Amino acid sequence: MIGLILGTGDLPCQIIKKLQEKDTPFTCVLFDNFFNDLVAALTNNYHSFKLGHIGKIIDHFTQKKVTHVLFAGSIARPGIKDLDTDAKGKAWLVKLGLSIFKGDDGLLVSITQLLEEEGFKVIAADDILDDLHLTKGIHTIIQPSKQDQIDIQKGIDILHATSHLDIGQAVVIENGLVLGLEAIEGTEKLIQRIYALKRSKLKAGVLIKMAKQEQSKKIDLPTIGPDTVQQCVDANLKGIAIDYEYTQVLDQKNVMRLADENGLFIQAF
Repeated sequence: MIGLILGTGDLPCQIIKKLQEKDTPFTCVLFDNFFNDLVAALTNNYHSFKLGHIGKIIDHFTQKKVTHVLFAGSIARPGIKDLDTDAKGKAWLVKLGLSIFKGDDGLLVSITQLLEEEGFKVIAADDILDDLHLTKGIHTIIQPSKQDQIDIQKGIDILHATSHLDIGQAVVIENGLVLGLEAIEGTEKLIQRIYALKRSKLKAGVLIKMAKQEQSKKIDLPTIGPDTVQQCVDANLKGIAIDYEYTQVLDQKNVMRLADENGLFIQAF
C-alpha cells in the first residue's frame, strides 16, 4: 500500500492515474490549505488534514497498512507560528531542530528520515512513472546557438556554485547576463520577474533548471511541464535546459509540441 502525500499541481494526478492503471492500492493525504481539487476529482480515496497533524497522518497510514510513502506536488512552507500541530507534530518539530530554519534541502531530508523511523519507505515519483526524464540531448526542432550553449554552461556553473547555499533550482541567463536566480518565489514567478529585466525584447535568454547537489532525490525534484514552456514563450525566452538525471518533465508530448510550435528549444544535459 502506497501513501501519497500530495500538494498542488499536475504531478499528483499523473501518479494517481498510473497507480489506478496498475491497480496498485494507494491512499492520499491532502492538506486543508493546499487542497488539490484535481486529485479530488480523480479519486475518493483521500483524507484531508492540517499540515501539522503528523500523528493523525501516521495513524491514517497505519490503519491503511501503508508501507511506502511518496511526496508529490507543491506545498508552501508555513511559518512555525502559523503551524497547527498535534502531539506528534510537536515531537517532530523538536526532532527537526535547526533544520526547520535551514533551506528546503535539510528540512526535507530530515522529514524523510523521520518517516523512515516510523517504519515507512520513502519512494520517488519516478519509482511509479517511467517517463519523467529526458535522455541527454536536444529534443526540439529548434537548436540552441553557440551563445545559448555558453549561457547554459554559465547557468550550470552558477547553480553548482550556489547549490550548498540551498537557494533555488533555476537561473535565467541572457547573452551572458544573469537575469534572475530562483529563490523562494519558484520558477513561474522567476520567469515573470525576469521579463522586465531582459536587455532584448526579442527572443533571447535560457532557463536553466537542475537539482541541487545535496537535496533529497526523493522529494521536491525540479520539474517542468507545459505550463513552464508557455511561461518561457510569454517571456520571449529562447529555450530551456535541464539536467537529464533529476529534472522531471511532465506531459512530455505536449511539452515538445508547445516548444516546437513556438520556436523554443529544450535541451537535457
